[in-house]
Amino acid sequence: MSRWLVSIAIAALLGSSAHAEHAGLARARGAIDDNKFEEARDHLRATLRSGELASDDLARAHLLEGMVELVLGDPASDVSFRHAVVVSRTIDVPEGSAPKFRAALAKARAFIDGRGPLRVAITRDADLAVVTIENDPIAIVSSIAGQGADSKSLVVPAGHKVTLAVQSGTLVLRDVWGNTVRELAVPDPVSPRTDPPELATRGRLDWYRRPIVWGIASGTFAAAGTIAYVFASTAKNNLDGIIANSNGHTFDEAEAARQSWRTRVYVTDGLFVVAGALAVVTLVALVTEPSSVVVTPTPGGAQVGYATRF
Repeated sequence: MSRWLVSIAIAALLGSSAHAEHAGLARARGAIDDNKFEEARDHLRATLRSGELASDDLARAHLLEGMVELVLGDPASDVSFRHAVVVSRTIDVPEGSAPKFRAALAKARAFIDGRGPLRVAITRDADLAVVTIENDPIAIVSSIAGQGADSKSLVVPAGHKVTLAVQSGTLVLRDVWGNTVRELAVPDPVSPRTDPPELATRGRLDWYRRPIVWGIASGTFAAAGTIAYVFASTAKNNLDGIIANSNGHTFDEAEAARQSWRTRVYVTDGLFVVAGALAVVTLVALVTEPSSVVVTPTPGGAQVGYATRF
């Protein structure tokens, strides 16, 4: 292959940029124009190691490096072409380039396709941006820099996940020399969720489900039982007095006093049994009672929920 034809193809690539040409690439162009490919390779490698390249210039520099290395028979050309493809999936050799260049670039694309492209995910947590390197086929990303307040550059750990304190701007993925591999916009912080106020109100319950109804009833019967107990105690004392002074009383008087005492005892026991049963009902109603009806306003109306004591 004529080096003159190669120099034309490479010059076409150098001239394809829409912005001002980087000084290092310009020096490489000059060396290529003079057919000094070893010198051009040195300029390109020095430019890459300067750490000054933006992502588009970085892709172009790797591609040029690969093309020059291919001309020189340098086996490192495979690595250079792969770097160019990872940085820019759309990069291509100039139209009319020799098939040798196109074949080398196609080989690099096939290699990267087999491993998957560079994938990076960013999630926002308050003032922190969590960056996950999901896939890096050739381990090109060496550090991540956050642009914005409290930002800093961190070396990517083995887990391929870093957390940066950033407020706005972009995140920059850099290679080992500090060149920009990719720039990613930092998501806006998510506003804290403000839940609508909850309006708690006591629900309308049937009377038989209200603990207070059964509680009052239980207390009433317990009070009545206490009073009945007092009357039963009085009747017992009266009976004891008649028995102690049997000579002054007839049998009928003693029997009447005994019946009065027994009746009052039965009434007392019955009242306390009912009071106890009502106390159990009160406890059941208290445990199963909905403590509140929670009404939450929503854009389309409201949500109603019951909170129980279970």
